[in-house]
Amino acid sequence: MENYFFELKEQILNQERWDNKHFHVFDYEAGKGKSTTAQKILGEMTKEYPFRVLYVQPYVKDNLLDETVASINKSAGKQVAVGYSSEDTKKGKKKQAEEAQILCLTTNFYQQISKGNHKEFIRDREILIIDEFPDFLEVESIGLADIGELWSKLGFHSKELDLLVNDLRGKFFKIMENKSAQKTPIISHLDFKSELYKTSKKVIMGLMQSSSKDTQPLLTKILHLLQNGCLFHENQLHTFNSDSKLLPLKCNLILDANGFDARYHLSNQFIVRKQSKAFSYENTHLNHYEINTAKKGLKRYADFHETVLQKVNIEERKGVLFITDKDSEQILKGCLEAHFSHMGENLEEISKRMGCRLEINHFGNIVGVNHYRDFDTVLILKTPFYNYLNYAMNYFYYSSLDQKPIGNIEVFQHEEVENLRITMVAGEIYQAIKRINRDNSQIAMMEVCCDFREAMDMVKQQLPGVQYSKAKMEVSKKKKYDNSSRKDNSVFEKRIEQLKALIMQYQSEGKSEVKKEELIERLELKQKSSLSKVLKSLQGFIESQQIINKGQWLYFSDSNV
Repeated sequence: MENYFFELKEQILNQERWDNKHFHVFDYEAGKGKSTTAQKILGEMTKEYPFRVLYVQPYVKDNLLDETVASINKSAGKQVAVGYSSEDTKKGKKKQAEEAQILCLTTNFYQQISKGNHKEFIRDREILIIDEFPDFLEVESIGLADIGELWSKLGFHSKELDLLVNDLRGKFFKIMENKSAQKTPIISHLDFKSELYKTSKKVIMGLMQSSSKDTQPLLTKILHLLQNGCLFHENQLHTFNSDSKLLPLKCNLILDANGFDARYHLSNQFIVRKQSKAFSYENTHLNHYEINTAKKGLKRYADFHETVLQKVNIEERKGVLFITDKDSEQILKGCLEAHFSHMGENLEEISKRMGCRLEINHFGNIVGVNHYRDFDTVLILKTPFYNYLNYAMNYFYYSSLDQKPIGNIEVFQHEEVENLRITMVAGEIYQAIKRINRDNSQIAMMEVCCDFREAMDMVKQQLPGVQYSKAKMEVSKKKKYDNSSRKDNSVFEKRIEQLKALIMQYQSEGKSEVKKEELIERLELKQKSSLSKVLKSLQGFIESQQIINKGQWLYFSDSNV
């Protein structure tokens, strides 16, 4: 292990290797202990070197910042590290943080320092270590209403301001007019580099000095627009906060297993230091189910979660982590509790009866989380796509750091934006599946529902020797009825949820059967055929509960029918 992290140790301790112009990205494999090793190196460093360090990590939650501080101090054999967050308001703690040889902060706090705030925390510090990718992109959007507000609410009308407002409005209408003639969707790029806009920038900066506080956010966005240029998408101008960017010290390191992320290759400020893979994944099964699990795709399915639970056997596993998006967590929880209702009323009871921990989490909340390190199974039930504008803006932001030329972006056709989209999705999936079996010591199952082939190929590359299989997954889709209005559809969907709740109620009461007439009455349906339609939409759920639909009755799993 010492040999594996030798290059990292040298970069920290050898001053001849320090580099105040670049961020060196060490892509040590997820689960191999790069964070704990870096903390150990820093703690031992304090016994011989006076170097002052800023250590940055994503979260303060779950005592993660305190754990980092404790880890460094343990290696040092004394208190050399102090953690500080926005919640620490005591003056004594602030002074202690300023004076500490090693100061541990969150990424958000470091971002505030990068914008010029709290500079006292980096005074005389030489080494910066950032754990995980630091996403500093702050998108700022400006619509026609904002441009109108710029002109009407300032209480100050000048020839220069009128010209700027009219110019921005003219650009809006010209692009909107051109879009109607475009065969493929294009995100248009605008810049304001010509001499004509020098005066506009001076006017806005002057107004920022004299205008009221409530107009400052809008003026700041307009200034960033003029300084950076923008992308036009969905009838808005999108720029970024150019004050939000990485602030280097004398020695700058980023620890990120996702070194393949294309954002690192858009700017020369990053140098990726590729490391060899340490794990072999012969005992790991990567089962790839080709199915559209983008947000729109999932909305079309009638019984997606039930189908997955029937397809994937999890009852004999040690611990299963389900990963979806935040909005679907409660839906998934309800499906799990319904599917395993014969084993308990809630996930805690079901987990205890099965002898298998069942946990649910969502993308955006799992990077750096080690609660599931001993689990042996992970199910990815959502493809972690962002809005396409997000990928375009990342391309715009990181390319702009080196003043690279930006042009119009043809959606799903722009090579660099597409490469960025692939690597960002692959990175999210890779980080998700690596939450389990962190030390690679057991047979593990990684079940991924996704039809983004390029991203999955990249994930597979990160797992040398993995036992990979691919199969189509068929899920019944919601039937489109010839209803006269959306209201009719919403009523039908409500009936589906009501029937599902009724069935679960009958099961909890221990009923072995129920007559369909009773269901028609409870659901306040006017026709028997309406119940048939509802039952058909719940076919997957009914099968998962081992319910028999026969004649005028529904028979539950403990029935002798």
